Amino acid sequence: MRDDGEEPPARDDCEEPLPVRPTDADLDDLVAIDSTNPVGPIGDGEHTSGEWVDVASVRLVARVLEAAARRYCG
Repeated sequence: MRDDGEEPPARDDCEEPLPVRPTDADLDDLVAIDSTNPVGPIGDGEHTSGEWVDVASVRLVARVLEAAARRYCG
C-alpha cells in the first residue's frame, strides 16, 4: 500500500513493463539510440578466445569520451 492509502497498479496495468534485467540495448532504446552501431574501439571476436582490440582505437575512444565528459561536466 502506498502512503496515500491507494493500492499500486498491478504489473499488468503498467504501460511498458521494464525487462527483468535491463541490458545496455534496453537503456539505449529508452533514449532512442541505435545500439546496433555502438561507439567503441576497433576489434573483433567479442567474448571468444580470439578476441582482439586495436590499442590505438582504444586510445582514440578514451580521448573522445574524456572530451565529452569534460564538455558535459564543465
